[in-house]
Amino acid sequence: MPVPAGLFLLLLFFPVIAPATPLADTLMPRPAKVEYQTGQLALPATVTHSLNAAVSPKLGAALQRFVRHIDAFHGTTLQMSATLGRPLLDFKLGRAGADTPQLGTDEAYRLQINANTITISAESVYGAMKALQTLRQLVQRDAEDRLFLPFVNIYDTPRYAWRGMLLDTSRHFMPVAVVKRMLDAMEMVKLNVLHLHLSDDQGFRVESLALPELHGQGSNGEYYSRDDIRMLVNYAADRGIRVVPEFGLPGHSTSWQIGYPYLAATPNPPTKTGVRGGIFSHPVDPSKESTYKLIDTLIQDMALLFPDRFWHIGGDEVNDEAWRNNPAIQSFMAANSIADSAALQAYFTNRYVALLNKHGKTAVGWQEILHPDIPEQTIVHLWTGDDYAPQLQRHRILTSRNYYLDHQLPAWHMYRRDPTDFDLSSGTGANGAGVYERIQGAELANWSESVDGNTVDIRSWPRSAAVAERFWSPAQTVDATGRDDLYRRLDAVSARMHAGGILHLRQTEAALRRLAGDGDIATLTVLASVLEPGGMHFVRGRSALMGIAKNFITGSALQLPAVDQLVEALPAESVKARHFNELVDSYLSGINELAFDIESQLQQWHSNDAKLADTIAQSPVLKNANIALVSAGLKEVAGIGMTAMRMLADGRAPGFIESWRLRGKLDDYDYSVLDLNSTAGMLDFAADMLKPDALNKHNIAIQPGVRRLLEAAINQ
Repeated sequence: MPVPAGLFLLLLFFPVIAPATPLADTLMPRPAKVEYQTGQLALPATVTHSLNAAVSPKLGAALQRFVRHIDAFHGTTLQMSATLGRPLLDFKLGRAGADTPQLGTDEAYRLQINANTITISAESVYGAMKALQTLRQLVQRDAEDRLFLPFVNIYDTPRYAWRGMLLDTSRHFMPVAVVKRMLDAMEMVKLNVLHLHLSDDQGFRVESLALPELHGQGSNGEYYSRDDIRMLVNYAADRGIRVVPEFGLPGHSTSWQIGYPYLAATPNPPTKTGVRGGIFSHPVDPSKESTYKLIDTLIQDMALLFPDRFWHIGGDEVNDEAWRNNPAIQSFMAANSIADSAALQAYFTNRYVALLNKHGKTAVGWQEILHPDIPEQTIVHLWTGDDYAPQLQRHRILTSRNYYLDHQLPAWHMYRRDPTDFDLSSGTGANGAGVYERIQGAELANWSESVDGNTVDIRSWPRSAAVAERFWSPAQTVDATGRDDLYRRLDAVSARMHAGGILHLRQTEAALRRLAGDGDIATLTVLASVLEPGGMHFVRGRSALMGIAKNFITGSALQLPAVDQLVEALPAESVKARHFNELVDSYLSGINELAFDIESQLQQWHSNDAKLADTIAQSPVLKNANIALVSAGLKEVAGIGMTAMRMLADGRAPGFIESWRLRGKLDDYDYSVLDLNSTAGMLDFAADMLKPDALNKHNIAIQPGVRRLLEAAINQ
């Protein structure tokens, strides 16, 4: 039977692996303790279970999702039937009727599979839900398409109680269906907090009954109704996920000031969203009682929608220019012995926190709120830097500093960074007594300046699953063995997510179809399948030389463009290129019969440039982004690989001049992980500034494999 065209393109761009072979361990996140036994349990067409769905409706719904996932991934219908007798799937629950998840909810479970029974033991329904996710990954299919489970004993409990995903809905609005899909994917990898970033300069995204001008004037008509929020909170809770809202102040607040201009600290309040004055937007006025009255009203209104005890107050990147230039604010500071802008922000933070406490909420704020005067119970959320003031020891801690998805770092790089990777600037080198024990957890940060609902799955999955493992699994497991087969397991996660309705593969195909128009999508896909996006600073800038100045230094208006570029349709890592680079390594290790496969792939990439030319010419977006230069680059890199393969086949090493010439050509396409926190990263960044913009934004990901072929040819 012929392969459908759409499926062919998906397989070419991002190969979907087959269901796991017998006893292949593809568990992610890795459980705390796994003991495989000899033997397998064959699954009958109907699995009897002990669950009373009326007593545990959340777990009953989770069991139905489990069945749907098995059907979708394995193509085999599995029935579930409750029984009062001896069940095959036996649930042993402590508090089966537990309601909404909270910080500290018991998520531990035991999963035991033997010849007669699958036993799930958990204190709460949320622990049993986590066990079902592990069980789903254990289901395998034999050569006769029969489902089975390996005999295994698993004890599992999370490393951190707070394992989150920040989703920015302000810069680009994320429709309800997108948020639900994010929650579905989070459940699969045991993330348990959706941090909704709901207000910023570009939009206020929740309907407010008490303050209707917030969404009425500050959203451009794109916001969540109150019913939307109630539904999403319940949808999340059914999956063991808490929803924590962020209403950030005093900065990042243009959308607030449009509807309520008296909040502004400047004499000329903004009149439209997305405008920045100075480095960052002007903050609200912390000297007016009317500011705190509005905040109090908002908290009371939003607390009806968000039941979680925690509330994110923002507090980052406050531009104090308006405060320094406002005589009334300066007089207020003098009258209240407020020494400087940092102390003024601490005053504002204390007022905001006190209002939250009045309504039964606990504040979380970005690291800029850290000040000796802020209340100890406030959670500090780290996002940048390596050294922090010693007073951080007073606070519980969240961290996102290594886990920004918009930086487009590869999974292996984020995976090796632990939530404890920071120090206190106390000069002792001891990091502060007990500071790591105060870490509540960590969050991935999914900022949306260059992503929207049509591309957020590409940005997020399966890469985030690697970080989810870092948050869940014991550190020693991750550091000792997890990295050894990270990508094999990520491929399995990708396949399961694809079958489960996550759109990371389909979104890429849809974006390429839009870009190709009436042109040849197959040739565009051949190119895109081996490209990776450059670092955040290159992707956001319109040119390499001006990117930082435009986005981080000038005071120009930030009107976010549509997400319609090729680079924005690329996953952070090319699976196709990774497989090629691994193929090269196997060939160079002595498996000579792989030469034909390598040469065939190189030939396809080399010849693709001529085939793609017409499609680029008739696509304004591809043409303006200079994708022709990128396509020519792939041709050149592939050509060098073909040359190296001929040299290896002939046993002929190139001379000094030819070696220098070929190495120099490959250097033009060299790239590295962008790390602006290191000297080496800054040097790499400076060197990359000399490249054409198109080659900064689009990394040709087969280049490392081709370089290894060339070096082998030179050194033979």
